[in-house]
Amino acid sequence: MAVTAITPGSNHAGVDNLEGFSIQEDAGAAAVIELRKAVVGGQVVIYLNLAANETATIQFGNALSFEGGCYVKEVSGSVTGVLWGE
Repeated sequence: MAVTAITPGSNHAGVDNLEGFSIQEDAGAAAVIELRKAVVGGQVVIYLNLAANETATIQFGNALSFEGGCYVKEVSGSVTGVLWGE
């Protein structure tokens, strides 16, 4: 399993199969993100809402398919973290 640092607002092309993630809100305010297939307008696979200073770490039993990569879209707020997968 590879670990990829998140760059919000971009596609993580090396993550076609997402095995999990660890994401934290890093600006002291609520954040909403979407993990989408490949592009900003791609199919939403995961919605994640974080309260101020909250962290979410999730590992899936089976990898989720993100053909073309995993696009991390910050809908509101600010996050940092990592994706696990290849």
